[in-house]
This record gives sequence, structure tokens and C-alpha cells, in this order.
Amino acid sequence: MRARIKKWIDGVLTARPSWSRRFMKIALHIQNTIRTTPGTFTYDIHQKMCVDTFLPKDQELLPTGVPMSELLVPTDKKRVRIVYPSGTSWSCIGTVYEALLRDERYQVYVIAENYPNYLRVMADKGCAFINLDNYDVRQDKPDVLILTSYSWTDPRLCLSDIHMYVGKVLALFPNVVINETDMDEHWRWVENAYAAVDPDYYLFDSLPHRFSAGYIPAEKAKRMGCPIFDELYEKMQKTDEHPAYAKLKGKKTFLWATDHGLNETHAIEALAIDVYIKDMFAYFSAHPECGLIVRLHPYLKREILESGAFWTENDFRKLKEYCENSPNIVWDEVPDYSYAFLASDAMLVDMNCGFLISYLCTGKPICRLMRDDMEVRSIHPELMDTFSYAKNFAECQRFIEDVSAGVDAKLELRRKTFEDAVLHFDGGNGRRVKEFVDSLIFDV
Repeated sequence: MRARIKKWIDGVLTARPSWSRRFMKIALHIQNTIRTTPGTFTYDIHQKMCVDTFLPKDQELLPTGVPMSELLVPTDKKRVRIVYPSGTSWSCIGTVYEALLRDERYQVYVIAENYPNYLRVMADKGCAFINLDNYDVRQDKPDVLILTSYSWTDPRLCLSDIHMYVGKVLALFPNVVINETDMDEHWRWVENAYAAVDPDYYLFDSLPHRFSAGYIPAEKAKRMGCPIFDELYEKMQKTDEHPAYAKLKGKKTFLWATDHGLNETHAIEALAIDVYIKDMFAYFSAHPECGLIVRLHPYLKREILESGAFWTENDFRKLKEYCENSPNIVWDEVPDYSYAFLASDAMLVDMNCGFLISYLCTGKPICRLMRDDMEVRSIHPELMDTFSYAKNFAECQRFIEDVSAGVDAKLELRRKTFEDAVLHFDGGNGRRVKEFVDSLIFDV
């Protein structure tokens, strides 16, 4: 542990003294935690979603959604509810909502968890939604309830008697990547999320469907394209360029995407920002002919900011200012990550980041960044040959130089992996989910 703490300190970005001090604070926080009596600290990602740092001061200005009474107005339409939970992007359910909404036989509402960003997304998109805090499934009695999480279901929906109030419960898997390094561990999360609910069907894309065998009854596991790829498909067809990346035009550009996983004692073995940050910034600062897009996982930002123990918003501001003043480094906070996919020529990514599969649609090279101070278990070990790897920055640099020279030995492997993992990449997965709902309700 001491060696790991030293690596946090040695791996800091030295271009700005305050950043070094903040990474020192990470190390000190780790040391203090080591001295703390075991059991004092707890960590629940769902509880941490609403830390004070992210709550607006004027909460009364947040969108409120419709009242429960609106859902109880008698209607001849079939009532479909789609849960929009924490940790899930709108693209996981967006095309399903839109497809159902276009069919006048359905009354469709999104059930949004009470987090500011989620409520704002609903309002910005003009969606018919109800705040989960105001929702009662026992009163609503929907014909179809679509759950969209693989790891957690809100207790207000996780009811053992839910089938008394809901016609059909569908578990729409929101991602393709199996997030844990052990299959048993992954499916334990799924069991925890859905055991009380007992969905009628699970809707999987090709890769998770393959691994559901032996964990999910075959008659319940349906192989169906993941809606998250619909939006990505549409956006990958566009030719417009986002102004955030304008200074990178003409440069061989690398997207650096992180995972998340800071807890009270250490970084998870698949999170490597502390190992690479110093050398990454130094290299690209010395090579203005190359471009770097820095895209932190939004959860990682929350973990670093939490309670002011690691960094503050001011430190992030200084880091962003450094990138803004750089001729070839972009601090990426563009909500739509497909623009970064388009602007980049290759991706540098933490070992088990969810971008591993989605970035494959670009056909561009991918290097997974590993730690050299911990054994790193890989999700989907059967896909190991698809990617390049770096155990330190010297190996990362060789990948950068290969890409810059046009060397890409794994192109065909990546194409095959994408075809095997993703059932449909044509923008039509939301429609297919809707058609499956049709078959359940109208027997077509």
C-alpha cells in the first residue's frame, strides 16, 4: 500500500504545483484512511450520486415532471413506463421511448430518478416524465414496466409482489460490456438488482446474451440489439465537427478516456490515471503535432471532488484552463461523446471502461492502459487479442507512435469483435424493442 501511495505522488502532473498538492491530498487521504478503524468508512455509489457538490442551490428551479394524478386519468391506451436510473445514459432508452411514443396505442412515461442532471435531460428533450419520488407503481398499474439497470433497482420498484400491479416486467440491459472481471460476480449484481422483481424477460445484446447462459433462464433471455447503439449509429454518420476540437484539426489525435473507481483506500486496479497523467501531459506538450482529448468518466470527477478530499472545483478549473491554453490538448466536457469518437484517430482507455466496445464502431485502434503495480484482471478475457496494451507509459508511447505512423495490426480483429458483440448497428434497436412490446401486448 505504501508503494502505491508513493506512485500516486510520483505520478502527479507537475506543470501546475496546485495539482501536485491535490494529488498529495489523495495520498494523505489514503494514509489517514489506513489509520482509521476498519468499518468506519462506507461507500455506496447510489448514495453518493447526490453529494452536496452536485446539488444546485436553487433546487426549486429543477424540472418537476408530471404529478402522479396525471398517470391515473383513465385511458384506453396501453400504459408503458420506462425507468431512467442513475448511471444510465439517455441513449440506453431514448429510441425505445421515441418508438413507443409514435404509436398512438401507447401512453408512455419515463420514471426518472431524482438527480438534477436526469431531470434536466427529461425537460430539455420535452419528455413526458414523472419523478420517481412521486411515483407509485401500485397505483399506476402499468401494462409494461421497462427497467434499465444491471446492478441496482430502486427499492420503490423492487417489490416482491410487483406482478400483481404490472402486466409485464422487462429488464433492458443498458450496456454491452460485462463490467466485472468475474462472471459470477457480474451475475450476482444482476440477481441483486432483479431478484425481487423477477422480470418476465431480459433483453440483451449479443455479447451479454452469450454470457447469460447458465445464469438467466434461456426462455427469459432474449437476444436483441442494444438501443445505446442507435444514437451512436446516427451520430457516426454525421460530417459536422464540434468546435471544441477545432484546434486538433490536421493532427493525429488520441482520445484518453478513463474509468472510475476511487474509494476510501485506493484506486481500483483498472483505474490508471495516476500512473499515466504526468507522462501523458508531458508527452503531448512536447509533441504539438499530435492531439489529445482528455475525457474523464463523470463518476471519477465526483469521486475526486467528494468532500474536497482530493481536488476542488477550482483545481478542475485550473486543469481545464491549462488545456484551453494548450495548442493540442482538449479538456473534453462535450455531452455527446460521439464527437470525440469522430475527432480522434485512436483511443487510450482504462482496462475495463465501457468505451471498449462502443469505440469499436469507429474501426480505430484502441490501447488499454494497465497499472504496473497491481495485477489487473480483464473483463472479457476472450477479447484480449482485439486490443493493444500498455503496462507503463513507454509502451503507451510506442502505441502512439505506431498509430502516428499508420501501423494498425489489429484492424480486422476489431471489426470481427464488434460484429460478434453487437447484434445490430443500424439505428433500429429501439424499434425492435418496441416491436417486442407489441408482441407481448397485442400478440402480434
